[in-house]
Amino acid sequence: SFRSDDGVEDTKENSGDTTRYAALGMRYAQGPLTAVFLADYTIYGNTQYGSDQKDGYNVMLGGNYDFGAATLFVKANYFDKMIGILDSFKLGHAKKSLEGWGAEVGTKIPLAGGNVLAAVGFRGAKETEAKDHKYERWNVAVGYDYPFSKRTNVYAAAGFGKDERKCRDEDGSWKDKADYATAFFGLRHNF
Repeated sequence: SFRSDDGVEDTKENSGDTTRYAALGMRYAQGPLTAVFLADYTIYGNTQYGSDQKDGYNVMLGGNYDFGAATLFVKANYFDKMIGILDSFKLGHAKKSLEGWGAEVGTKIPLAGGNVLAAVGFRGAKETEAKDHKYERWNVAVGYDYPFSKRTNVYAAAGFGKDERKCRDEDGSWKDKADYATAFFGLRHNF
């Protein structure tokens, strides 16, 4: 992308004033194994972020393996100098540049004609300009998906997450915490 929708008007496409983006994805599938590699690169525009902001990148590796009785899902990612990652945390300011990593493990288990779904994940990050400002997230979710037919299914899920921000300022250290829970259900029909 030679120009993102960054809210800055009157910037030229593919210039240093506008934010640009590139991504690459690869998928491998053989028998019960599927693996995916993703990488993206963001060149931040000088108009919105200033000329000192370094370019950001994110690398992700994931996949799944079908054991028959259950399918295992795993993913891990590393990111550096990424702005906007804080949008996925409940604490912090979205325009901070972060470095960090995350991992998630999940499963799908056939049960009673449908599938039980479960996952647990972690994400940790620190601000690239203030490395003593750290963010952590733990999340867990469980759900069930039941097909009424080939085109219609019903699903329900619940999840819990915990975010924590740890900072050290001139007067000492402090923490912010945010816990959250969600539950939903629905009916899906494919046309």
